[in-house]
Amino acid sequence: MPSASVVPAVCLLAVCYIGCARAAAVALMAIAVTCIGGMFCGFLSNHIDIAPNFAGTLMALTNTIATIPGIVVPIFVGALTQKNQTISSWRIIFFVTIGLYIVEIVVYMLWGSGEEQPWNKIPESNDNIETKPLNNDEKKSTV
Repeated sequence: MPSASVVPAVCLLAVCYIGCARAAAVALMAIAVTCIGGMFCGFLSNHIDIAPNFAGTLMALTNTIATIPGIVVPIFVGALTQKNQTISSWRIIFFVTIGLYIVEIVVYMLWGSGEEQPWNKIPESNDNIETKPLNNDEKKSTV
């Protein structure tokens, strides 16, 4: 079970209903962010687990996709809270985040795996290509 996503979702849900209790809100957010750190351990090593031959490509692809929220979220939060710094406007933001955590959990539970994927296997070539290393004289003449 992806507990690194469940705990932050529960903490955000609690933050939605504690009102203006600052110490409790800070404690809950600290717990949530600590557990989010567990996600990084999971998904960063998962690239190597599922496709060691393509881990770099997978990391580039997922990092590119993961950059999109960094662009969209500030716009979304700004639109909801501009001239409306109320608990109810922040609840909407937290509920959207909780919804995304739930989607993440469901997707992982249905399709997530740490098993090596069949597309990772590079087919062996049956070509009988003869190769010969260059000696020092041949290297100099090519330059």
